[in-house]
Formats: sequence, C-alpha cells, structure tokens
Amino acid sequence: MKRFDRIGGVFLIAGALLFGLIHLAIAMYIPGRGTTISSERLFQTLYEMHGFVPYILSLIFMLLGVYFIFFMNEEKTDDTIQEQV
Repeated sequence: MKRFDRIGGVFLIAGALLFGLIHLAIAMYIPGRGTTISSERLFQTLYEMHGFVPYILSLIFMLLGVYFIFFMNEEKTDDTIQEQV
C-alpha cells in the first residue's frame, strides 16, 4: 500500500463520517420543527443549523480521498513505466 492510498483512505473515511454525522444532525433537528425533510428543504435546514461548511467540507474530503486512491496511483504508474523504457 502506497502513501497516497493511506492518505486517500483517511480522507475518504473522514469525509464519509462527517457526511453521516451532518445527516444525523439534520435528522435530529427536523422533528423539533414539525416538518418533513425533502430535497428542497435540505438546504434550508442546513442554513438554519449552520451546517453548510461541514457539509461542503465532507464532500471535498470524499472527493480528495477518491482522487488520491484512484488517480494519484495512475500518475505514479505512468512515471515508473516511462523510467523503465
């Protein structure tokens, strides 16, 4: 396992955990309001509970994790193939 795999795994797990916790906070916030959650009310709820920053950050972490795991290894593989030729 290369270093970028580990870094990507950490980012992916951290992003998924943060994403799940934000959705848990939304689910706990909604019953007090007496409404149901829908796609149009998700952003309104995030705004009311000041959850935009962690929500966006969790998506960025997950995208970085996927990038480090899948795409950084391809660049290293291409470099080693060119060195061998």
